[in-house]
Amino acid sequence: MKIFATLLIVLSLISCNTKEVVNTNAKADTIQKEKLYLSHVKFTNAIQVYGEPQISNKKKVAENNLSEEQLAVVDKYFPNKEYKSKKVFFLEAQWKRPTNTELTVWYLFIENEWKPIEVRTNA
Repeated sequence: MKIFATLLIVLSLISCNTKEVVNTNAKADTIQKEKLYLSHVKFTNAIQVYGEPQISNKKKVAENNLSEEQLAVVDKYFPNKEYKSKKVFFLEAQWKRPTNTELTVWYLFIENEWKPIEVRTNA
């Protein structure tokens, strides 16, 4: 009887660990799909799918307006710092997802639309 009880406990533990791994993999897949989607859609489309972001900040692109991290992303898009001679605007939007993840998307206002330039997650 003790062997049967021990075997039952071990099988239960293995089953729980397997479910946790499957749930973790499913969560990672969901996050990757959301990141991929958000990296290709304009801000207005993202709002239609995810609703209004919990946090959103619009700023004019200038070295004194953006954090070093934000400026590094903008510099990837404008390697010659063209934003200094143009009016370029930056939008940071953050959505909290059911996967207990925060998705942050950085957009630039280009051709009268907010287009994504970077998507990051904070799990």
